[in-house]
Amino acid sequence: MKRENRYFEVLLFLNSFSLCFCNIWTLLQSSPIQGQISKRLSTHPRNIHAVVSRNMLDQKMICDKSSDCNSNMFCDLHYGICDYHRTLGEPCREDSHCEGHNICMYGQCEKRARETSRGARCQTDKDCDSSMCCARRHGERICQPKLKIGQKCYVPKGGLDYSLNQVCPCLDGLHCRTTSKTKSTSRKSGWHYYNFFEHLRCSK
Repeated sequence: MKRENRYFEVLLFLNSFSLCFCNIWTLLQSSPIQGQISKRLSTHPRNIHAVVSRNMLDQKMICDKSSDCNSNMFCDLHYGICDYHRTLGEPCREDSHCEGHNICMYGQCEKRARETSRGARCQTDKDCDSSMCCARRHGERICQPKLKIGQKCYVPKGGLDYSLNQVCPCLDGLHCRTTSKTKSTSRKSGWHYYNFFEHLRCSK
């Protein structure tokens, strides 16, 4: 008899636990915050699991160029359909995806920076103010300020890190030099090697 009661208590506990878990799961799924997060993730340009149904494509106007679409739309050449221009902060792949004079920077629509100013696109140093250089940030060539006296100035010899995120040289008249007596005893001497580069600063 006691054994049967014990068995019944276990079943009752498991049933109660399952019911409680289901209620919590339902509450989380119905949360407005969860809905906002799910919606943002589903429209993210790198969401490779996003499903584009045949109905979604059929409802869009087919195009070969943006002039085939309405004035407030652009032609998404990847899918060959018209889509609405994106606002500031929304994901994009090209400048033409953004509304107005905004541009696509780092995968989202941003305001266009004044030419030659900090953050403006460039191809060479001549496209930037004299106190700046044209260097890559996250792979995008933009005008960035040259380093001032006392700022760290170490740059790697090359590689992917340097190709994606570059550093401007020191301001005119300054040079990147070691400002401490600490020197590396070996090219692979761990902390000393790192500490050596930490003391590379722009100086006269």
